[in-house]
Amino acid sequence: MNHTQTNETPYPKATVVVTVHNRERYIGQCLDSIIAQTLRDIEIICVDDASTDSSYEILQRYAAHDNRIRLHRFEENGGVQRSRNHALNAARGEFIFFVDDDDWLGTDCVELCIQRFTEDETIDCVVLSEIRQAPDGRLYEPSGQQKIGKITGEEAFLLSLPWRISGNFCVRTEFQKQHPYDNSCRYFGDENTGRMTLLSSKYVVQSEGTYYYRMTEDSVCHSKSIGHYSRLHAQRVLADTLRTMGGQLHLRKAYETFCWENIIHAYMRYYKERGEMSAAMRHKALALIKQAWKQADSTLASPSITRKFGYIPFRSSWRMFRIQEETYFFLRTILGRM
Repeated sequence: MNHTQTNETPYPKATVVVTVHNRERYIGQCLDSIIAQTLRDIEIICVDDASTDSSYEILQRYAAHDNRIRLHRFEENGGVQRSRNHALNAARGEFIFFVDDDDWLGTDCVELCIQRFTEDETIDCVVLSEIRQAPDGRLYEPSGQQKIGKITGEEAFLLSLPWRISGNFCVRTEFQKQHPYDNSCRYFGDENTGRMTLLSSKYVVQSEGTYYYRMTEDSVCHSKSIGHYSRLHAQRVLADTLRTMGGQLHLRKAYETFCWENIIHAYMRYYKERGEMSAAMRHKALALIKQAWKQADSTLASPSITRKFGYIPFRSSWRMFRIQEETYFFLRTILGRM
């Protein structure tokens, strides 16, 4: 059951969604950046996912001072995908943004994005420019990302695999409602939804509006937790979705290559961090890697990848695959390449 606190404003131009769970340290900066947007005609939907710290109390204080904030709360934690879908169903803006509870927006971010839509009605998705903040507070542009002009959704999907474009964007709300968040995966289902949203878009462009992404040490992506290995399961779900869609073999090949590289990278993470894991965590991490190895369609992955030592699938033998990985990462350690 969830509780809802609503400050109604009629038909806002855009909806900005913030899903919150135990982010009392950062949620103020996040909300301050949204409230200060140069485009004032927005609604701000905050969904508290059963926080146990003071996050909800902070949200209540902000809602009491800004009638654009619509506050919702779940009494039991259900994950970011459930919270985002709840907000999506409640959204009334023509366009919609999703902002993580520890990130923030540049002051003109929303306005600049909306301008791109109004300039070209064929645009379904506007990718935000991204600046990252390291744990030490340093701001930097992520390496490898590129600026894009007007490209097709398929081109954007392919660029999203190696993270050549930001995973943060704005879309038309009705379009996003056709692509709700993948709640089959506790972690990283939002990555699946983002990629399918890009793929389903007719055209995608980039805005100069800036999304500031905080690299916190306790996030699932960066912490030494079992959650990171769940990304392999989420990627398999999307691979199966592409398969059941039929056709688009070149997209499946690109995605299976991406999945296979991520299996190898997951083993590298396991190799480096297992000394700091409990026995139970090591067992679980290895089981998740094995499951991904077993389910991967490596026959579709690029031969230029699967023929390299360290990346050979050894489909008939998990033992041989593990021997290869242990040898590969041992040699990389000796050579100082880890």
